[in-house]
This record gives sequence, structure tokens and C-alpha cells, in this order.
Amino acid sequence: MVMVSLLAFMLVAAVACHTTPGVPGGPMSSYPYAPAGIRIHSLSRFDGSETDGYKSLELWIEFLDPEGETSRGVGHIQANVTMSERPPVVASVNLDDPQVNAKAWDSPLRMYRIAVEIKPPFAGLPKPSAHITLTWMTREGARIVINTTVSAR
Repeated sequence: MVMVSLLAFMLVAAVACHTTPGVPGGPMSSYPYAPAGIRIHSLSRFDGSETDGYKSLELWIEFLDPEGETSRGVGHIQANVTMSERPPVVASVNLDDPQVNAKAWDSPLRMYRIAVEIKPPFAGLPKPSAHITLTWMTREGARIVINTTVSAR
């Protein structure tokens, strides 16, 4: 009976002392591969052509760990897209939702793809460009904002 009580005590103590490793955006900020930065990759492009019209802007987003390596991310991404003589377009993605995160993630490229629809499409204009303000809001409430321009090729 004493042996069973001792084993039960040891099991409870082992479970109580067990900690899980931190995950990106989780409670442990010391997780070594948690995203520390974000960038819009140069693969970002307008989808369409000059004659048929540019129907969307495809943004490729990379999360970077402290060593500059690509990692997956969580939190909320908002892209504000401004194109000449057009009202701004806003696209938002909630990466805290596992299904949304998985759908946006491109595993071979190790980046997130966000499509911003352009209405009405650009047509007959040579090589449009867009100014992008990308805001990443982490689970902890931090905001990282980057700005760039994407031009049609």
C-alpha cells in the first residue's frame, strides 16, 4: 500500500513539474524559433496581364526567426494596398485560426500567400505599382509595420 501511494505521489509530481516547450506566439518568449520579423518577398506580383487586366495582387509573406530563417507565424496580418488614382484596398488574414493558417501557408516556398483582389481590374495600363503597408499584430499585442512597393513585371 505504501508503495502504491509512493508511486501515485511520484506520478503526480512528475506531471505537475512537466512543462511544454514554448511555441511561437505562446507564453514562452524564449522560444528560439519564434518569428521575430516579417517581410514581403520579391515573389509578390500582380496577377494578370497588361491586355487582359491585372485582377489581383499576390503577396508572399515571410516570417523570420531571430537568425533570419523562415518560420511559420501566428497573429493577425493586415495589408493596406494603395494604387494610383484608386481607393485603398485592405486584406486581413487571421493566422491564429489553424485552418486559415494552413490554407495560406505554401509549404514548398515556406511563405504565406495573401491574394488582394483588384476591382475593377487594371487594364490597358503599363505596369501598375502598389504601395503596401503590412502590419503584423502578434498574439502578445506587439505591432510590426513594414512598407514596400510592388510593381508589375
